[in-house]
Amino acid sequence: MSQDWADSKYKPKKYEEIVGNDFTVGRVKTLCESFKEDPKKNPLPNMLLVGRPGVGKSCLAEIVVRDIGAEFREWNGSDERKLEVIRNEVKVFASTKPIDSVIKVAVIEEADGLDGKAQDALRRTMEKFSDNCKYIFTSNDLARMNAGLMSRLKKFDFYDLTPDDIFKRLSQIVIAEKYDNVVTPDQIFVVAERAKGDMRNAIKNLQSLVIGRKLPLSKEEMEAVISRPPPETVSTMMNHALRGRFTESCKELNNLCFRYTTENIFFAIFDEFLKTDMKEEEKVIVAEALAGVHTPEKRYLYGMLAHISAWAMHF
Repeated sequence: MSQDWADSKYKPKKYEEIVGNDFTVGRVKTLCESFKEDPKKNPLPNMLLVGRPGVGKSCLAEIVVRDIGAEFREWNGSDERKLEVIRNEVKVFASTKPIDSVIKVAVIEEADGLDGKAQDALRRTMEKFSDNCKYIFTSNDLARMNAGLMSRLKKFDFYDLTPDDIFKRLSQIVIAEKYDNVVTPDQIFVVAERAKGDMRNAIKNLQSLVIGRKLPLSKEEMEAVISRPPPETVSTMMNHALRGRFTESCKELNNLCFRYTTENIFFAIFDEFLKTDMKEEEKVIVAEALAGVHTPEKRYLYGMLAHISAWAMHF
């Protein structure tokens, strides 16, 4: 079975391997170097890494904890958003002294997914056990973050990667994997451009396109991976949801997932929403549902349809 390129084989393991955002990565690296020289004089700050998915936030967090030799654990705010997780897991982890390292680090991915009570509890835990444990948060949406929690964090902004940045990395992977006879530079650039600044998405699409192939890619084969669903199909799916027909909307989503990536389905939904002539109250509920999609994965798309359908059935 082929190794996953984006989340394993070609995932950055050093500061220098992160593509783009050189200034931000350099600032974090400098802080870590100062901490390693004198942890008491230069304590590690609690960090908030902010930016869209696929720009290197999680990679940098993992590199930091390994660089400083911290004892660490990870949680995902979107999956484990309840207060009990903070009380029963994060608090227990933070309250004890590190055993084989200078410091503990709690990595909270997608912290904007934590509900309000959980964020408040986390802020109090940070204050109470600040000598034992530091925190690295990643977030896609600051609007969902608690102001009190953010005031205790040093913020680092990540910006979208350019198509050229992504193209260079994809080209390196193609050569390393010996697929340069399968995909052309022009095709690689199309993959980079369609990724919308998301390196993870670009690498996943590239692997889907070339893995196991020996013959050059055709235009049709490329479109099957990187193209977006037909607007009329997306419109049908959304109309089912807006009329409270949840099962029918899910059937449409299932059919789309067989042919298109979930990222491309999500962006197609967003584009269709902007162009649609739906009523104002319908636009509001769709906008709320789209805002609740933390990452464009299938489960969150189902949740979005459920949110819209529940609203429609209520009215």
